[in-house]
Amino acid sequence: MVKTDTGYEVYFAPGRFDKWCVYLTDDANKKTIPLDKDYFQWILDLSKKYGVDQVYSDFLIVYEAADEIFDEDECYSICSEVDKHYEEDTTHWWVIYYMTMVAECKKKNAILKKRIKHLGVYNILFDGYDVDYVTKYMRGKGWRYLDKLMKERGI
Repeated sequence: MVKTDTGYEVYFAPGRFDKWCVYLTDDANKKTIPLDKDYFQWILDLSKKYGVDQVYSDFLIVYEAADEIFDEDECYSICSEVDKHYEEDTTHWWVIYYMTMVAECKKKNAILKKRIKHLGVYNILFDGYDVDYVTKYMRGKGWRYLDKLMKERGI
């Protein structure tokens, strides 16, 4: 579990598919499962305020750090450092991204791993795709097709 200074807790617990579902509990003790559309919309909104280059650069810091081995202290350290670039509290959102990418890395038989989240962020920030479209269009697509799209974008 990663607990932020502002009272958010982000943690893994069993979900519908595996034990790596990411949950968020806020300071009012409300528990939710952040969805792709939630954090994709957040990153789009953040980029409108701070610029695509800044947000994507910070995303890449979090992306590069996340892998199959999860260390709570490392996650919090990286995400709170990235948070310093923004006026509002963004730490819990970066932690959510970090942990969802860890979950992707841990998925059994997943070929694309965390690159799938990277493609979604890239589509939203650089390709101008709508958040709802991005959350749905990858479903049912073969890994080879998605891998080709990723390679075309340097992912």
